[in-house]
Amino acid sequence: MGEVLRLVLRVRFDEALALWQAAADGDGTEALHDLRVALRRVRAVLRTFRAEAAGRRWRAAERALRRTFRGTGPARDSEVLVQRLGAYAAGARERHSDGIEAMEARCERLHRRARPALRDALAARRRDELARRMDELLAGRLVAPAADAAPFGGPAPQRLAEVLDGAARLAADVEARARTKDLHALRIELKRVRYLAEVFEQAGPGPLADAIERLRTLQDALGDVHDLDVQMAEVMRVLRRIETRRLRDACRRALETDDPAGAVAEELDGRGPPARAGLLFLLGRMARDRVAARARALAEVGPALADTRAALGRALASFGGLAPARRRPRRSAASPLAPAEDAPPRTAVSGARLRAKPSSSA
Repeated sequence: MGEVLRLVLRVRFDEALALWQAAADGDGTEALHDLRVALRRVRAVLRTFRAEAAGRRWRAAERALRRTFRGTGPARDSEVLVQRLGAYAAGARERHSDGIEAMEARCERLHRRARPALRDALAARRRDELARRMDELLAGRLVAPAADAAPFGGPAPQRLAEVLDGAARLAADVEARARTKDLHALRIELKRVRYLAEVFEQAGPGPLADAIERLRTLQDALGDVHDLDVQMAEVMRVLRRIETRRLRDACRRALETDDPAGAVAEELDGRGPPARAGLLFLLGRMARDRVAARARALAEVGPALADTRAALGRALASFGGLAPARRRPRRSAASPLAPAEDAPPRTAVSGARLRAKPSSSA
């Protein structure tokens, strides 16, 4: 099992390293996203097989990956908000321009605030430190001796089944209540399901490919819900700030009049600040898109998990290397072909090759 995990982790981490420099240079809007997806794939494998880990190097590699991933999050959130504002601006009216400009200014402030953490997370020294942690992990004993002696098909399908069960429980909560925190937790768990399913799909003949694509579609819908929740909160923050400033200015001016209460009421009865209409337009569009994305996710979650579970069964049936091979019965001692008494069981997975997977959406 250890050698298969070593190969999986090496392929996944090399994919991340290949994307690192483009993300550090800001080469296109998707470069950072692609790197984060590659890092998630490595983290999914490490987290899932943590119980079989040998020594502290496994945890050290996980911590280094987590630090890099968290340092890139705020910058990616601001990128996604800029992209959505650009899409909404195409359908906006002239009276909405002030609100959109206010949100664009907010995005610039968020990105400027995120830049120091992003530069630190993607600095060459961070990359080299992470590479060193992964090299130390992959150079030594990867898993405990008991797990290393087992074929990959022993614990691996069990781990994927456990992750599927966890996702199914979260899906039941979502279908019952559809709370924001449940949707977010389900999105995170489905990423683990998909990234682990990709390992099987790459090692076997590919019966999981359709299920993986369906999981990706479901993830996109849940990702839209999460992004819109974050973005609506930012719009509300800007709207509150503008309204608070308007009230404060109205009160200050009213105190200079003979009738402060009447002056405040008169000012607040007006049309409001110019940016208000645009911000309310953005909130309306975001709320509409969130309802649609949530409906897509709720309609897809049950069938997607069922397809994945069925496809996993087909993968195990069609690729013997992912299932423990049975020990052949011992021949008579008189036979020259009799195997050694302590000969290990043979599995086809030892010859499995993983192909590098091109980067795709989260």
